[in-house]
Formats: sequence, structure tokens, C-alpha cells
Amino acid sequence: LYTIKEANFETGDVTIIAADAESQKRINAVLQAEKLVIDGQQVMRKLKGDKDDAKQDGRDGAIHDNMKWEEIQRKISELAKMRGRRGFNPDQVIDDLKRMLEVTKTNAKNYFGPDEVLTVLTELIRAEFDSSTAAFDQMKMEKWQSTFALVLESIRLVRDNPDAVLKTDGGIFEHYDEDEAGEAARAASSKERTYVVVCLNVEKLDDELFKALQFTDLHSEEYHQRLRTSVDMFGMLLACYEFFKRNNKVFEEAEWRIASRLLESVYYKHDSVQKKVMQARHDSATDDEKKYWEWRPSEDWIVELSNVVYEKGSVEKRTRAILCQVYHHALHSRYFEARNLMMISNVYDQAVQLDILTQVLYNRVMVQFGLCAFRWGRLHEAHTCLMEVCAQNRARELLAQGLSRGERTDEQEKAERRRQLPYHMHINLELVETAHLISAMLLEIPNMASRETSDRRRVISRSLLRQLDSFDRMPYNGPPERGRECVTAAAKHLQRGEWEKCTELLERNLTIWEYTIDAEEVKGMLRSQVKEVALKTYLFSYASIYNSFELSQLTSMFGLEEAKVRSIVSKMMFDEQLQASWDESSRHVLVQKVDPTKLQNMALQLADRAAAAVESNERLLDYQTGGFKDGDRWGKGKGKGKGKGKGRDGGYDDDKGRGKGSKGKGYGMRANPSSAGGRPGLGSGGGWDNFRRNNLPQGFAFGSRSQSSGGFGGGSRFGGGSVFGGGGKGWGGSPGSAWAR
Repeated sequence: LYTIKEANFETGDVTIIAADAESQKRINAVLQAEKLVIDGQQVMRKLKGDKDDAKQDGRDGAIHDNMKWEEIQRKISELAKMRGRRGFNPDQVIDDLKRMLEVTKTNAKNYFGPDEVLTVLTELIRAEFDSSTAAFDQMKMEKWQSTFALVLESIRLVRDNPDAVLKTDGGIFEHYDEDEAGEAARAASSKERTYVVVCLNVEKLDDELFKALQFTDLHSEEYHQRLRTSVDMFGMLLACYEFFKRNNKVFEEAEWRIASRLLESVYYKHDSVQKKVMQARHDSATDDEKKYWEWRPSEDWIVELSNVVYEKGSVEKRTRAILCQVYHHALHSRYFEARNLMMISNVYDQAVQLDILTQVLYNRVMVQFGLCAFRWGRLHEAHTCLMEVCAQNRARELLAQGLSRGERTDEQEKAERRRQLPYHMHINLELVETAHLISAMLLEIPNMASRETSDRRRVISRSLLRQLDSFDRMPYNGPPERGRECVTAAAKHLQRGEWEKCTELLERNLTIWEYTIDAEEVKGMLRSQVKEVALKTYLFSYASIYNSFELSQLTSMFGLEEAKVRSIVSKMMFDEQLQASWDESSRHVLVQKVDPTKLQNMALQLADRAAAAVESNERLLDYQTGGFKDGDRWGKGKGKGKGKGKGRDGGYDDDKGRGKGSKGKGYGMRANPSSAGGRPGLGSGGGWDNFRRNNLPQGFAFGSRSQSSGGFGGGSRFGGGSVFGGGGKGWGGSPGSAWAR
């Protein structure tokens, strides 16, 4: 009511502007009566006392106990108009709304009902949310708890009074995103609009808690307090889901929205943790709330929530529901269920087209699926899934568990910070890296042994090879400490056939077992896998030396059963990895030493070198040209070339679309010897041209200026001096054209 425009506390001059003319007269009278008072604070105390008197008798729009609903509506509108203006005090607005809420609850004289209480309560919740609008400014703990109590009160009010509706929206949609509220919700019926507001208040409260967990120091006590409040938030989501499930005909969208929130609140938690939380809250809950905390198998519950989202949700929410379900299967070592769901749903094609948060969730699912395959002993699948994240040392960035190390703008850094996950949702990166290296070791070591007797160079894991090269270059290697060092040392032991020392390093020196689910079973699986890999490595390494191997000796050397050894050796024979056969008694492996002919060796070398040349050429072309860009488009030149072909082809121009076409059939490059770089078009020569050839090493030039009169002309280089066509028309033409030097 009173705004101090100017105050000089040294002289006592105070200029005050009132809300209306009557109040201004009273203020002027007070200033005249106190004109001899030097202390300006006494004027303020006098005005405050006059303001309190006005509140008591209900003058000047003040909040009083005898307010009518029209006065409350007018006051709410005034407070809503003050938002965003200079001098706006959100705390004062919250105090006024709390006072009006108390009036509507206690004043029976004017017959305030649930509708009026719900309307004022919704405005108070909106004002609480307005206190934290910045992207990196989370709600304080006390503020969030008070808002939580208000939202919970609104849910109970709607649940206990099914006919309660909002008297007016009063701008309640202004603090929600347009895609959440939507024009359909604004134009809906009063009851449906009421359910929309309740649903969006719950979602907004959940978002504020998630944002607070993002930007709170994990080592502080506040983080643990907020983590405890997440259990309360989970209980609110349970109550909302049951309510909207019973009343889904009023607002169908609310059911799958809350189901999606519940799904993303529980998918990353193991049953061993979630069950303890549910039982603890069940013991301390009231009789009405105990039904929400009854434990049931999470797999069935996840399926129920996912089906609700699949049936009614949006494309983004359906994709996220599939990913959450796959993650939950993989977390509980249900490998085949997770694999089948991923293959049937084709979730990759959907995830890469959605927002970055969905892509981060997809990366998390792939990592968890790789860890599940590792626990099952399916090394190829585990290595394939984990390699995508670990190969480029960008696991923190791809899993949203840390910031990237490259250069980025301020906006990119802010966007990256906003999508970081809270610490309690992180996947242990040491476990991921160690599982990746162990899988690579068990696949690459026998592959390295097979390459020593073969001309083919197939690399499975370049990461492990870099670690082994670094290990070999070190003049002295001390005892391994980190997981990466332990796996590298174990790989060197495995190369030498010392499978006992390899197993000991993996089982005793690694620290990941305390984070691994079913650690003892995984250790047993690794011991068996190491024995089998040691056997394969031994056979690859010494098959060229020995004429035969005895089955009993192999079983004693590697601690395997005869049936297992027989199975491994037979599979190697079947896959043509080992040129051998069993004797008549099936107790000896007879090695067949058949060396490839010189022609076969040359053919293999030619195939490998050709593949390497193609890969290098493609890499250099992408590096020089940058690939196709948005500026590439077809020109519409009418052609001024000298070719002899028929038809008028449109030129191809990757810059401005003004390529001059050729009358020939072949595509060429516009000839301009003084140009630093040619643009593709139908040039006068009608042959391939590339003015970037000077930037390429000899042997990798894609073409020089064409000298022919049509088609792919002579002079185009394919390799170091080799001529593809010379001086003629079309594909070759003149004598003297040759393929290679």
C-alpha cells in the first residue's frame, strides 16, 4: 500500500506515494504532524502502525478475516500483475497468499468451500515455484519441503472432494512450459483443467528436486537430505498414479505422465535397495498410506508402468520407457529379456532422432547391457557394447557424468551442465573400463597368437594394444595398482601361458568386485574363460612346432575337463583356425602343416593392401573436402563443354549452384588452372578434375585436369604414376593407357 519514493534520513524528509487518493491524504497528514521529527525511522514506524490499523478494519484492499470471495479474487489478480515488475517481492506475495489461504479455510461466515481453497492453494504453489526460476538456481531445502506439503495438500483435497474445481485459472499456466499445458488444457472443462494443474504441479516439484540433486555437492549433508526427500517424492508419485488411474476418464494424459515419472524414478535401482526402502517406509507409514508401500516384484511393476506409457504416451516417452525397461532387465542380469526387447523395438533408430537426454539414456542402457553380457560370460557382446563408450575415452561425457574436455562456448557448457545426472544415478566408470579391458583381453590375446602364423591382420581392440605397447616400452614395471594396470599385467601373463598368475591378478588385485553384482559367480566365470583362452593361445603359438598334442596333457596343463578340451579343439578345427584332426582313438590332435602357396600369400597381401588404400583414400578425401555439406546442390547450367555426348545435363556445383553443364555424358570438374580449388561441375573437358591434388601425397591424388574431349579423360591419376586412361574418349581409348606401374 505504501511505497517510499525518496527518503533522506539525515534531514528527515520522506516522500511516499500511496495506492489511492484517500491513503495519500492520511500519509500527508502524518508527515505534517511529524515534520519536526528528525529521525526518519519514527516516520516509518508511524506509517507501519497506520497500515496495521487499515488491515484490521479492511480498508485499502488489505487482507482481513472478513474478506469475501470477490475481494480475494481481486487481490489475487493484483498480485499476479505485480510479477516481473521492479520492486516485486516474492516473499511478500507468498505471505499474502498464505494469509488468504488461512482466511478461506477458517472463515465459515462467507461459506468458502473446497473450490475456493483449491484456487488459493494453487496460486500459492505457483508463487513458491516463482522463487527459483534460474536454470542453475535450485530451490532451498526449506522452500522445497513447504512446497511439497502444499502440493500434497492439493492432491488430498482433490481426492477427498471429487467435485472440487478451480474457480479461475488466474494465470496458473504461465509458469509451465507451453508443450506441457497446451491450448487444449486451457480450453478444457473446469474439472479437467483442475486435474491438469495438479499433475503439472507434481511434475514441476519432481523437476525441482532433480535440479537440486544435480547442482548440490555430493559430499555435503544437504545432498543426503535431498536424497532422503526423494523417497517422499516417490510416495507422492505413487499416490498420484493411483488417483489418476481411477479417474483416467477425466484427464487421460495424467496417468501416463505420472507412470513415466515413476518409471524413471525406479528403473536404475536394484531390487536389493528398493525393497529395503519400501519396507522401511511401510513400517512407518499410516494405515491409509501402507498400501502404497507394499513390496511386489519390480519386474512386474516395470512392465505395468511401461504398458501404460506404450498405450497412451508420446513417441519420446515410449522410447524412454523401452530404454528404462531394458536397463532394468540388464541391471538384474536378465540378458535375454533385455536383448530381445532391444532387437524387437529397434530402439536405436528412434533414440538417435530424439533429444540429447534420450541419447544419454541410450548410452547408459548400452553400458548396462554390456556389463550384463560380461557377467554372463558373453565376451563378444560385452566388448561390442562397452567399446562404443570406452574407445575414445569419452565415457564421462557420453554418460552425462562429467563435462567434456574439449573447447566449447559458454552456451555449450551451460547446456552440458544442465543435462548432468545426479551422483546416485551414476554408473561406476572404473567398473565399465575394467570390464571392457578384460573382455578385450580374452578376445585379443588368442587373436594376437593366431596372427603370428597368419598374414591376415585383424585387430579386435586397439585400446588394449596401446596398453600392451606402453607396457613393453617401460624400462621397469612396478606392481599394478589401478584396474587398467592390473588387466595389462594379466594380459602379459596370459600371453606367456601363465593362466594361474593371470587369474590371481584379476581376482585379488582388482577393486571392482565390491561394486559388481554376483561377484563370486563372475569370478568363477572369469577363471573358466581364462583357462579356455590360455588353451587357444597355446595351440595357436605351438601348432607350427609340434606334430601332435595329447588330450590328457592339455587337460592337466590348463585344469579343464576332457570334454571341454575336446569341444574347444573341435570348434577350432571346424572354424579353420587350427589345421589339425583327431586320430582314430580321439586322444591325440594331429597337426597338419600345410603352408599356403606363394600365389595365395600374394593374393592375401594384395587384398589387405587394397583395403588399406581404400580406407586411407576415403579418410583423406573426407579430411580435404569435409564431406558433403549443406551448400552442395545441383546447378542448372546449359553447358559450354566440347564433349560429343548427347543430351544437356545439369551441372553439379557444391558452392553456388552455377556449374556450367557439358553436353557429354561424363561428369567432370570445371577447368581453371589458376584456381586454388575446383568446384565440381560439368566442365569443358568433360572429365574428372580436382585442383586439390597438390595438397595430397603422391599415390593418393584422385585426378588431375582432364585433357580428353569427353568422358573420363586421360591424365587422371589413380596411384603413384599409374594412368587410368590417356588422351582418348571415354574410359581409356588410346594405346599406352595402363593400369599400374
